[in-house]
Amino acid sequence: ETPLRLGVPIVFDLFPREINGYFHDVTRTWCFGYAPDPVQAMYDDVRGCFEHVKAAAKPGVSGHAMQHLASDYLRERGHPVSVDNPANLEGYLAALGHGVGLAVHEVPYLANGSEMPLAPGHVFTLEPGLYYPDRQAGMRIEDTVYLDAKGQCVSVTAVPYDLVIPVE
Repeated sequence: ETPLRLGVPIVFDLFPREINGYFHDVTRTWCFGYAPDPVQAMYDDVRGCFEHVKAAAKPGVSGHAMQHLASDYLRERGHPVSVDNPANLEGYLAALGHGVGLAVHEVPYLANGSEMPLAPGHVFTLEPGLYYPDRQAGMRIEDTVYLDAKGQCVSVTAVPYDLVIPVE
């Protein structure tokens, strides 16, 4: 019932189940028409974080280490992070990701305290996000990825990363 407003980010979280029973998880944030400068800056930080952790996702790296890579990246850009203050209600608040398969959330978990190392064949999400309720702004990018036999992180998400959806 709420009308869409130009320039306001909307987080779309989709987790379809394939016909053979396996899940896929994807999130994109879109603005209709244009993105104001503060929204574009938030997007740039989240997209940069996404690319940073994707490059670091290798066999042997723990979920805990991945969470801290994302936290460090976003903290360096001035955002509060929950690893510094778990009671914090803005900035980087959630875990970086989770396994995806027969359940939409399963091992491996990319979160504080998760010591399980990533391994070839793991299918999981990468989903850094920033949330500022007082500004009514949220931003998340999420792909389902897997580690191939060579240990490279490969996305299986075919959704563009465009922030702005043009409106005529």
